[in-house]
Amino acid sequence: MAALLGGCQPWQRVGSEDRPQPGVTLARMFDPASLYRAMGFLVSGPPTSFIGTVRYLKGAVPDSTLALCALSLANHALSFRREGNEFLAEYHVELSFRPDSGGGVPRELASDHAVRVRTFQETQRIDESVLFQQFLSLRPGVYHVMVSVRDVNGPSAGRAERTDTVPAFAGPGIATPVAVY
Repeated sequence: MAALLGGCQPWQRVGSEDRPQPGVTLARMFDPASLYRAMGFLVSGPPTSFIGTVRYLKGAVPDSTLALCALSLANHALSFRREGNEFLAEYHVELSFRPDSGGGVPRELASDHAVRVRTFQETQRIDESVLFQQFLSLRPGVYHVMVSVRDVNGPSAGRAERTDTVPAFAGPGIATPVAVY
């Protein structure tokens, strides 16, 4: 009887799917990057972790849409150096909207930014205290969106990509609110 029980698999209803291992399920449940991606955010993991959004607004002319690209990252994702009585971190952001069809002109933007704080403790903040925002005017269509953030004072970088549809807005209307800093 012991030999029979020792070789048996756990009981499972016929036709039911195999159960995933508990460790795998829990890891996916508590992985914030996966949750943010599932919610439509642009997400990059360590060493330069960031979370980003792209929101679309009606442009100035009928065939344009205004894209608001916003990123947030924590101070501790950047390398700070002492400069006088302050600590300075610098980062470089690149945004790219490439038409998915192969035709059309890609829109690319690169910009450098600095973060200055007064105390060493502020350089170690783990909350997302660094905010970046940029507006771009785009033609409606499907684009491959790429965002990269590079720490200018260190070797770390982060990157996120996805395919997104830039909508066309026709006529007056009411949209959901978009937070702008």
